[in-house]
Parts: sequence; structure tokens; C-alpha cells
Amino acid sequence: MDEPDPQQAWDLFVKTFCKIADKYAPYKNMHVRNANEKWITDDYIGVAHDRDYFSDKYRKTGNYEHKIRHRFFRNRANIMARCLKRDYIMGELEANKGKPDALWKTLKQLIPSTKSGGAGLE
Repeated sequence: MDEPDPQQAWDLFVKTFCKIADKYAPYKNMHVRNANEKWITDDYIGVAHDRDYFSDKYRKTGNYEHKIRHRFFRNRANIMARCLKRDYIMGELEANKGKPDALWKTLKQLIPSTKSGGAGLE
């Protein structure tokens, strides 16, 4: 790297560094779930946090009490999510009952397609 011109030395460094970085730390395409679901409430987030907390505790300690608590919060989170989704979807459909254009727009948002995720009708 005996370049007399600082700009050429810099260009050579950047080229070499990028080549090494691309080899050992390539770009990866990652799927990020939509965290802005409109049906999610603070109560649900709290229950999901408790579920995850006791799940981790059970995995680390193997304590039967943590397993029971994890199951309780898991079941509660699943039931709560199902009810919140149902109530949100029903509310959106009721709000757009007499407006066909708005109703179709809402349906397209709620029903997941292969291109984008949605709340899903479960």
C-alpha cells in the first residue's frame, strides 16, 4: 500500500475493506414483522412480557413453578390475542358497514395476501 497520492490510498483501502466486509459480513434479507398491529394493547404487551419472562426462567432453571406460570400466561396471551383481533376486526367492519369503498379498503387491509401481512381472520 505504497500509494503516494492520499486519495488513491484511501480508494484502495475502501475497496479492500469493502471486499473483506462483504465476504465475512454479507448483507442479509430479513423479514421484520409488523409491530404496529392496531389491535395490540398495553394489557396484551404486559401479558406477553410475563409469558416470555417465565418461559426464559423455566428454560434456565427447569423449575416446575415457572413452567406452570409460563403455561398460564401463554394461554392467557393466546386467548387475549384472539379476542382483541376479533373485536378489532368486527369494529372495523361495523364502522364501514354502509360505505362500500371504505369496506373494501378495510377488507384488503385485514385479510392477509401473499404480498403483505395483515391482522388475519382467525
